[in-house]
Amino acid sequence: MPEATNEGVALPVEERSLIQSPALLVAGFIGLGIFLRIYNFSKLDLTNDEYGTWWVIAGGGWGEVARRAVRIQGQSPFFYFGYPD
Repeated sequence: MPEATNEGVALPVEERSLIQSPALLVAGFIGLGIFLRIYNFSKLDLTNDEYGTWWVIAGGGWGEVARRAVRIQGQSPFFYFGYPD
C-alpha cells in the first residue's frame, strides 16, 4: 500500500494581517492627522476664508449678518443664515 505524502498538495497557510496591532493603526492615523494639520499651516488661504465666514455670522443679528454678507463678502446672505449662532 502506498504511503500518503503531502508532496504537490498546497497546505493551508495562516492568514496574516498587514497590521498586526490595532493600536499601531490608530497611532498611524493620529500621526497622519497631526502632520496634515501642521503641514503648510502658515498659509492663510483657507484660514482667512474661515475667519471671514465667522466674522459675517458673528454680527449682532440677522440684519447685521445680511449687511456684512452683501457689502463685505459680496455673497448672498442666505449662505450665512444656515450657520448656527
